[in-house]
Amino acid sequence: METKKILIVEDDQTTAAFLDAVLKKEGYDVVIAHNGRIALSLLDGMKPDVIICDVMMPEVNGYEFFKQVRGNSSTSEIPFLVLTAHTQIGEAFGELDIEAMLNKPINTQELLEKLRLFVSYGKKAAKFMPNPARQKKVKRLLLLIAAVTAVIFVAGAGLFMSLTAQVSTGEDSAVADPMETAP
Repeated sequence: METKKILIVEDDQTTAAFLDAVLKKEGYDVVIAHNGRIALSLLDGMKPDVIICDVMMPEVNGYEFFKQVRGNSSTSEIPFLVLTAHTQIGEAFGELDIEAMLNKPINTQELLEKLRLFVSYGKKAAKFMPNPARQKKVKRLLLLIAAVTAVIFVAGAGLFMSLTAQVSTGEDSAVADPMETAP
């Protein structure tokens, strides 16, 4: 079986060394770039199975790196796992439709589970993973649907009450009786 290659894009030496040790122990071939600029140059000569990328980095940050990877047809299908210590930044980053996000400090078990899915299913693995940005979009959509439903219900109830009142008082201004208009 072919060894799967993971590109780690992380400027923090301690985090990069930790990821390197954990992933090599699991049998992955690991390549480390300490910023997005270096990672982009590495991608010219290699195609990793998964990219693990920090958000806050010097030179080319994770956001810019992600956009350039997705904008290149030869790298756009590589699954992307974003690391961040800043939840709000991670949520904003998630609006870009990344496959997965992990908060720092890194939960090793969660990292390995996500990597196994990516290695097995590629970008399709994202369908099996919770994504806070997608969950937020779904929640907003459900709230919008509930609001529209409430407006329709209230409007419908108002119309019903109005028609009921007209019928009970004998007013037929909304509906003409065809027998009254006949010659």
